[in-house]
Amino acid sequence: MAGTGLCRQACGTTTEVAATGRASPSGSVTYGKANTPGKNPEGVGPETARGFDSSLGLALLCSERYNSKRQEDGVASKRTGTPSAKNEEWRRVGRQLSFALYSASNRIIRLHRPLLEPLGLTYPQFLVMLALYEDAPRSVGDLGRVLGMDNGTLTPLLKRLETAGLVTRTRDSADERRVLIDLTEAGQALREEACAVPKKIETACRLSNDELAALRDTLNGLALPRSGQPDSTPD
Repeated sequence: MAGTGLCRQACGTTTEVAATGRASPSGSVTYGKANTPGKNPEGVGPETARGFDSSLGLALLCSERYNSKRQEDGVASKRTGTPSAKNEEWRRVGRQLSFALYSASNRIIRLHRPLLEPLGLTYPQFLVMLALYEDAPRSVGDLGRVLGMDNGTLTPLLKRLETAGLVTRTRDSADERRVLIDLTEAGQALREEACAVPKKIETACRLSNDELAALRDTLNGLALPRSGQPDSTPD
């Protein structure tokens, strides 16, 4: 007897399969090969279709492809929130902590510039002056620890401030190996204007006092090594 089966594909189309069969001596029906004169709509050629000797075989093939397509769609949906290896989203410069810190630092320093130029100070010099307003005289070593600067960076700054008439450098009479830095009258005269700068910067940042305090503490935690732990770079 001849029969016709319909196999619904994943894409929503149907393929008509013609099959012929004959009764076996036991009374069961044996179907012939699928009618595949060329490639079917799914791109299966005669050499592939010959492996399916009944409409049931082709139906199984359709089912397998449909399930495979659904599985691929499911995997793709799960990856929606994860950067693909192709794009390598996590490697982009805008995702880097170091770049965020670098950009923020540059912006803050730019905000200081118009406020410090009338005082004749650069940003690093301004930091030295603030440290001296806290406590003076101070040794070069003490200033370096407070500001996180080594002698090679700090010494030129102090020399320029001395040339500008804002600080003095003298040897400690108790230990001549130590150089003490103190404010001159001209340096003291800048105190009020210099100490007003941080408040103006905080206002420009548009953060609440709590947010500023939390941000400062977080950045200090990154800038300074934890107590008892070496400041080293991971391999």
